[in-house]
Formats: sequence, C-alpha cells, structure tokens
Amino acid sequence: RRTERTRHPLMAYLHRDPQGGSHSGLPYQGTVVPYNGGKISNTFFEGEDDYDKYDRRENMVGYNIEHLFDNGWSVRQKLRYLHTKVTLNQVYAAGWLNETALNRGYSGSGEKMSAIALDNQLDGSVDTGAINHRLLVGIDYQDRSNHTTGYYGAFPPIDAFNPVYGAQPDYITLYSREKHKLRQTGYYLQDQMSWDRWRFTLGGRYDRVSVSNIDKLHDSRSDLDKNNVSTRAALLYLFDNGVAPYLSYSTAFTPTSFADENGNVLEPMKGKQWEAGVKYEPLGGISPCRAGVERSIQTTIAPQAGPPEPSRAL
Repeated sequence: RRTERTRHPLMAYLHRDPQGGSHSGLPYQGTVVPYNGGKISNTFFEGEDDYDKYDRRENMVGYNIEHLFDNGWSVRQKLRYLHTKVTLNQVYAAGWLNETALNRGYSGSGEKMSAIALDNQLDGSVDTGAINHRLLVGIDYQDRSNHTTGYYGAFPPIDAFNPVYGAQPDYITLYSREKHKLRQTGYYLQDQMSWDRWRFTLGGRYDRVSVSNIDKLHDSRSDLDKNNVSTRAALLYLFDNGVAPYLSYSTAFTPTSFADENGNVLEPMKGKQWEAGVKYEPLGGISPCRAGVERSIQTTIAPQAGPPEPSRAL
C-alpha cells in the first residue's frame, strides 16, 4: 500500500518441498563398469520407502515501511520473520558385501530455525560548501535460533540385482542434539561525498554479538560475547568519456553459531579486502563494465588439528 509520502508494503510466502529425491550414490563397479559380469539397473533404489524422507517447509512474513519528509530525507524500517523446518533421512549404499549384495547405512538429520531481523534507517543529503554528503544512519538487529538433531545407523544388505524391500534397521543411534542461538545488534553510518568529479565514501559499523551453543545430548553449554568495529573507504574519479578508476578498502565481521569439537563456539570470521580497478559506462545506455584486481584476507580461521571426521563440517 502507498500514500503520497509513505509506503508500507506487506509480504509473505509459504514454501514446501515434500520430496527432494535421493542424495546417495552407487559404487563405480556395477554402474560405470560391470561388477562380476553384471550392471545394476538404472531404476534400482537402495533405500527403504518407510525410512527415506525429505521434507522442507519455509514460511516468511515481513514489511517495508518508508516515509519521505519534505526536506528530502527519508526514514525506513524493514522487518522479516522466518521459520524453516527440514528433515532428511535416508538409507544409503555403503559398498559391496559380496557378489550381489550391497552394505547399507543410515543417516538422519533434522533442523528447525526461527529468525527475526529488523533494520531501521535514516538517510538524506546535506551540503558543506562545495561538497555534497549523502548520509545513511541505521540500527539493525537479528535474533536467530536453530535446533538440530543427527542420527546414524545401519540396515541389512540388499541384493542389487534382485532387491527385496521392507527391511528393518539393525540399529539407529542419536549422536547429536544441539541448540544454537545468535543475537546481533549493529550500529552503522555511511557518508557518500561528491565534489566536482570526485566520489569518496566512508563507512563504519559497530556490532555487539552474543552466541550460545547448547549440547542437549551431553548437557553442556558454551557462550561467546564479542564487540567489533568494521570500516569501509572508497575513492572514485569520473572522466568525461565514462571511465572511472577507483580504489576501495573494507573490513568484514561475520559471527557464527557453530562450535568446535570441544563444544566451544567458534570465533567470528574477520577479514580485509583491497580492490583497485576501472569502471566504464558508455554513453547511449550501453551496459556498464568493470575490470579490477582485489586481494582478500581472512584473519580469523577455525583450524582443524586432527584428521577430518566424515560427519563434521570442520
């Protein structure tokens, strides 16, 4: 809905993927090349209908409110609420047992996430002598929480050339049940300055983050609270022919709710980026193009001390 000075559209969507197909695979021998003189049919299914499942639901509601003042300044507020639920269970092939049968394993996972994000902005222009300043001031907030579960197990082998279905699992074991929560508040300011053909941008952001990781299976918890200042600067010069060389520098701060193998919340990712290049926007409405070089450095990395575990992301 829109009035002369105020816009406040509402938005919502409901999404569901009731079936996502199989995410496993079959051995090289027996598919690409024969195994004991035979090949597995391309219609063969190694799982069990009663245990294979993929279901994803995602719902979102939100709004954008914007009001334009008489002096050209505007104020905006954006709100989003998101809820998702995903279940993925599957029986998968785990290599040949003998001349006809495939070993089978089981993996199951589920995740529920709720998140709310709110962003408040004020922007407008002021002049200081010959310099025009396009100012943006804002405060944003997000609160995200997700619950995860993980299972592993084994199923009886299946004859790949004459399959019989309806088997029950040998065992299914719960190995993970966790809750991750992240709260973040950010305060930011940006000044886009214009003087003659020069364009200069300065920006800064201050973040306060609180993260918790709760291991419900082992009754343990870890917390992390961090503050950070991020910056951005860019310089550009406009030539008459549409060529615009530029330089930019920025820092990044991205918190995570993941934990290491000891259950401790990982440090937020920090990074730096330098970029230099040339933009070109031809006259006549032809699409602009850009060429440049950049260097990015991630200064906070989660190391892995030992051999990787198949079931872990780190």
